[in-house]
Amino acid sequence: MQSVWQLVKAQFHKSKSQAVSFFVIVLVGAILLNIGLVITHNYDRNYDQHADRLNSAGAILAIKSQDEKLVNKLMTAMQEDDRSAEVEKRDILFATATLAYGDGEQTRNMVFMNQQDRPNISQIDYIEYSSDAYEHPIYLPWLFHTGGNYQLGDSFEMEIVLMSGEKETKIYQVAGFFEEPILGTVNSTISGVVLPAQEYQDLSQSFDGKIDGTIFNAILKENKTMGENFVGTYNTLLEDYDSNVYHDSSFYLMVKQARTMTSSIGSMIIIGFSMIIVAVVLVMVKFRIGNTIEEEIRNMGVQKAIGYSSHQIISSLIVQFLILTLLGSITGIGVSYLILPSISNMFALQTGIVWNQGFDLVSAFISVVGISLMVILTAYLSARKIGKLTPITAIRTGIATHSFKNNPFPLETTKGNLPMLLAAKNFIHQIRLNIMIMFVVMGVSFAAMFAMVMYYNISVESTKFVEMVSTEVPTVQINALDEAGADRLLASLQNTKGVRKAAYYDQVRASIGTKDSEVFCYIMDDFSALDNQLAVYKGRFPKHDNEIAINGLLAKNMNKNIGDTVTLKKGTAEIEYLITGFSQGSNYMGHEAMLTSKAFQQLDSSYHALCIYVYLDKGVDTVNFIEDLDQYSDDIAKTTNAQLQIESMLGVYQNIVTIIAFIIMLITVAIVSIALYMVVKTAVIRKRQEFGIQKAIGYTTRQLVLETVYTFLPVVFIGTILGCLLGKVGLNAMLSVLFSSIGMMKINFAIPTFWMIGVGSAIFLFGLLITVIVSIRIRKISPYNMLKE
Repeated sequence: MQSVWQLVKAQFHKSKSQAVSFFVIVLVGAILLNIGLVITHNYDRNYDQHADRLNSAGAILAIKSQDEKLVNKLMTAMQEDDRSAEVEKRDILFATATLAYGDGEQTRNMVFMNQQDRPNISQIDYIEYSSDAYEHPIYLPWLFHTGGNYQLGDSFEMEIVLMSGEKETKIYQVAGFFEEPILGTVNSTISGVVLPAQEYQDLSQSFDGKIDGTIFNAILKENKTMGENFVGTYNTLLEDYDSNVYHDSSFYLMVKQARTMTSSIGSMIIIGFSMIIVAVVLVMVKFRIGNTIEEEIRNMGVQKAIGYSSHQIISSLIVQFLILTLLGSITGIGVSYLILPSISNMFALQTGIVWNQGFDLVSAFISVVGISLMVILTAYLSARKIGKLTPITAIRTGIATHSFKNNPFPLETTKGNLPMLLAAKNFIHQIRLNIMIMFVVMGVSFAAMFAMVMYYNISVESTKFVEMVSTEVPTVQINALDEAGADRLLASLQNTKGVRKAAYYDQVRASIGTKDSEVFCYIMDDFSALDNQLAVYKGRFPKHDNEIAINGLLAKNMNKNIGDTVTLKKGTAEIEYLITGFSQGSNYMGHEAMLTSKAFQQLDSSYHALCIYVYLDKGVDTVNFIEDLDQYSDDIAKTTNAQLQIESMLGVYQNIVTIIAFIIMLITVAIVSIALYMVVKTAVIRKRQEFGIQKAIGYTTRQLVLETVYTFLPVVFIGTILGCLLGKVGLNAMLSVLFSSIGMMKINFAIPTFWMIGVGSAIFLFGLLITVIVSIRIRKISPYNMLKE
């Protein structure tokens, strides 16, 4: 072992800068891999642990009623349900509220909880309190702080609207923030806030008890998986009992998926990017060992002649890289825990989850052992040819008998620029190395394309992203008070100046399938009036009264295909529909369907749409238009500026994507720099004697620098082109796989050619710059020094 260690020290002494470069790139790979694994292994589990600590409900149902008969009926039914383990009810206030959130607005079904209550199920964990006293205090979910930018003491204004059209604006001061597993989010249809007892009573009295309600929290025997069917059952029961009772529901699995969506996708991206870096590490190992054998072949022959075995020489090369890999991996894991809090804060913009990262031994073990084993295997496969090397062959620099390789581009007969001809010869002689470098550049170019496409489609031109998330986005959404008022409104709006079009587009809850899964039905007279004709990505929109389109994720979970039938239920009624297409959208984690008005009336004959989507002409001021709707106030229950809601949603994603894009671009620069630095520097050192001879016979430094640059220029250029083209062709397919878990089944992001050329040009020019900078060291080579050596 002592003899092997002496060889290892000699190798370190000869290649210090390359050892540092290798250490750095292993460090970056280990940082990313460990971060990705820790998030994958712990983020979801952290949510479950918080939920268990707060005794989270598996399903909740909120109703705007305290009718004793109805409440007792629901309570008894839930308690006797074989799926429930424990059920708790308590009084709440329940209404629709519009509030400022982030850069826009949110309209939520809001549960107002009394601070005096001490629920056993879905307990409230206060994270931050203000020591100041306020006139009208309110406590908000932690997500309103991380994603909504609210701070202690800020003014919190809400417009509370009833379906009767009655509305009132309330202004509170933020006195604290809390966590609650189901209601502490804006990622579902229902959210919750906490009011001190006096504020709670004042709010109830200001609406004369019209918003008094009840919430049912149920712990289920399979608490994290049975919630969907459970709420479907009681939504159906409630519709059957009294369809006029305003209600909303949610369940654990849907809220968890919505709140951990960003972390799940982010961790996959980080792990994928770390694999690109690990691939670069393996390429560097193969290149360095191959180059070491070529440079040190005579020394290896001497070593064998004086008694070193092939095993010892091979082991010295493997140990050299293993030491660097272990040091880089272990250091990378340590550094990753310094970065993880920032990653957690970034995810908290969308999740609102408090995540205190502890040390994850499993992720650390996989990171260190995984990278080390791949390096050991690559090093062994690259170095094993040393075993066939005899001392005499090694002393002859590897020539056993003769070596008459083909001479491409013979200088005496080939016309052309001399440095380019020499570069072409070098390019062919080191073709295997060039292919490896090309794959490295292709990988980082693909990663850069990913960052560009995400940034462009979310932060620059977000139309396609919004359509894939929300299915259809109008300018203004209007909810009418009653059927007659809805018809009057629609007729008036369709003839209003500045209105491009107006149409009924309603949303109604129902149950689907044999397991009573909850589904949100989008209902329209004619779906050809939609702006987003790509909402159905496979098949077609429903046209007839026996047809339905369902979300692709829902179809996958139900094992349904186009042409199959599916049963829709509302109350005691149930109708079988023919599936004509698959839609996409992530509003309700894929629990979506589309029907025409006549089709839904087969299920509910009393149905009449009350929601109108209004699309304004370009240049029409939305705020002024909404103010002008006051003339229809007798018919309007609620008006929503849909564009502000979209801005509120986009603001969070734009911040996250901007950070991720910046990090990917930064790492891309680092990988290109390190990889080209190592390869070009090694090439210059290896050809030092050849360059000295060339200078002695008249070559200038400029010609030799150009020769080196021209050698690597095609590699960087081809790798960049292939990476960008791969991104152009394959990114949408890859993103479809990433986002399919939340209902976005067929991603169709724009990939602008101009931006693609910009990314490719930047990578190519940067690679060229690094190659030139490293090649300039040729000027220090002189024939005189070569003779002295």
